[in-house]
Amino acid sequence: MASWHKYSMIASFGIFACTIAFIQSKPKQATGPYIEYDPPEAPPHWVDQVTQQTKKERPNILFVVYDARRRDDFSFGPHANTRNDTPFLSEFKDHAAYFQNAVSPGCWTVPVHASIFSGLSVRDLGIDLYQPGYNVYPKTFLSLPEILRLTGYRTIAYADHPYFLGNDMNTSLIRGFKYYSIIRDFRRGFATRTNVASRGNHAEKQYPLQGIKNLPYQSVLADIASFNAGDLRFDLETQADYDPTTGLYFPHLYSLYQQSEYFQRRYGDDFDRKLFAKTDDDPYFLFVNLHMCLIAEPDPGLWSTWAIKTLLMNAQAQQTTVESSAQDLTIENLLDRNIDRLGFTKLSSSELGMKKKRTLVKEVFDNRFYDCNFRAIWEYLDQMALTENTVTIVASDHGMGHSERGAKYHAHGGARPHETIVQVPLIIRFPKSSTLERLHQTYEQTVSLTDLFQTIVELGIGSELLSRPIPIRGKSLVHRMIEGDFESMVFSECTLKPDSYDTFPQQAGYARAIYADNMKMIHAPETSTIPSDLEFFDRIPHDPTTRTTLTELYDLANDPNETTNLALSNHPALAKMFNLFQTILVEAVRDDHPDTPEWNLAETDTLRALGYVE
Repeated sequence: MASWHKYSMIASFGIFACTIAFIQSKPKQATGPYIEYDPPEAPPHWVDQVTQQTKKERPNILFVVYDARRRDDFSFGPHANTRNDTPFLSEFKDHAAYFQNAVSPGCWTVPVHASIFSGLSVRDLGIDLYQPGYNVYPKTFLSLPEILRLTGYRTIAYADHPYFLGNDMNTSLIRGFKYYSIIRDFRRGFATRTNVASRGNHAEKQYPLQGIKNLPYQSVLADIASFNAGDLRFDLETQADYDPTTGLYFPHLYSLYQQSEYFQRRYGDDFDRKLFAKTDDDPYFLFVNLHMCLIAEPDPGLWSTWAIKTLLMNAQAQQTTVESSAQDLTIENLLDRNIDRLGFTKLSSSELGMKKKRTLVKEVFDNRFYDCNFRAIWEYLDQMALTENTVTIVASDHGMGHSERGAKYHAHGGARPHETIVQVPLIIRFPKSSTLERLHQTYEQTVSLTDLFQTIVELGIGSELLSRPIPIRGKSLVHRMIEGDFESMVFSECTLKPDSYDTFPQQAGYARAIYADNMKMIHAPETSTIPSDLEFFDRIPHDPTTRTTLTELYDLANDPNETTNLALSNHPALAKMFNLFQTILVEAVRDDHPDTPEWNLAETDTLRALGYVE
């Protein structure tokens, strides 16, 4: 297919998407002035400069993001947990380039991915406010998938986060993907918006997913009764992983997920019959956002099975029985009645409430679910011989706070850019046949996820071809590894805003974290106190009488958990960090940045299902 024809399909998909969405359901109302996407009249001049040699040698690119995973959710690196929650990725990174100090450019999903897909900072883009469906790219801006698609890549997205497709495709992160399958509803009737698995490849077709069925009530009762009678037993040596730090056994999750109807239908059927069934010399750019641990909320069969097996395995290890007298036998009730007896309190401090204990137990499940999800996708592609010439990039977009600084549990959007929120793992694995395989090792230098834009662009179209009037932040990580050309300073930024977690302190404003020479400064030049009666996502009144600044300074070499704020003691490094702050303080480069839209209350159900709203 000619390049121009490929590019023109973007506009066609957008128009058809709106039509289909309107026919199938009541359209979501726009909540502010949204950008109209106007593709250029002709492909940029650099498209024709991609050499035939580059087209012949360039790799497939698999980009996988573990959504909202903090660094100690992983079983490797200097802050690893010892539960072996990520066994596949732990082994995978041993055969790859591993950046153990990668910094996220923001604190929540949309601006972080927008930065990666654009090569601009969060502040450049002007979208760091926590607003679902917010405009992502400026007018006539070519995103990463658009750039690759223009030059012959098959661009494919499996985005398991509802905010990848906002008000329409042309102003969303999904713009530029020829094929996409996006989870749009995390409630019990969850489904995707897709043009991959729908009949006729219709854009925006609603595609219901069967998921993993919940365990029948009588089946749960029968298993518990059989266990208490001594008839149901597990081989803990082969069917479970033992975690010495918690004293708990966790059942294997991979086979349960890989054999599920959900995986086979969504990935297996799509990959086999739609995306890779035909012989095609065009390389692929496959982006996967792993957020479907939240399958536990709308369709809890996998979570139910794992939780009950966990319960029974630990009861067997401790030679106890499981209570089953409650009429409403839910997973929550089972955990409520048995959690202390089975040792789950070891996962948290004794003063944590039962809800938080269950959440911490589920955190272990979520980490393992992400890992087995990535493993299943990788092994499926590998069996189809689609990983032989593939560069695989794996990262987490951001972490989250776990009540470390007074915030409620599970805070990230609207919080300050502390290490638990912005430090993420980054892994790049080159093909065995590639000369770049020599770069596989651990790197201690601090890098930004924004570097991934230029990294993927250069892998796909060659170096120094892409040109545009707005800047490109960062450099190719391949260049950095070969030349040792690492930045002396890296930064992350976010907007402090009130959210459902009552982030402490109750201040709103703009904050940036700057990393230099093992020192880190968090600075908000101007903040406003948040009124106690402010509702979720209300506009913040800027009261001059409450404005103040916020500054924190940490020595990460000696204080990696940021326990001592050195700014309070007038540390000599503070002046140096302030000077650096001034050199990188930029305003949004876009000239079409709309006012902050009013909050669309129709999104509340989705936010509640995600756990962002109580």
